[in-house]
Amino acid sequence: MDTVVFLSTSGLQMIQGNVSKSQIHISSFREYAFIEGTMVDGKILDD
Repeated sequence: MDTVVFLSTSGLQMIQGNVSKSQIHISSFREYAFIEGTMVDGKILDD
């Protein structure tokens, strides 16, 4: 099972699944929105 995490200015997306020859099987997807004032790398997001 592989996990990929994507961090954007509006939130965090996380996906889990498996990859075979010609197929991608997604077992879980979660999305978490950042609240106003969240700080990442010294920058305030969604101000």
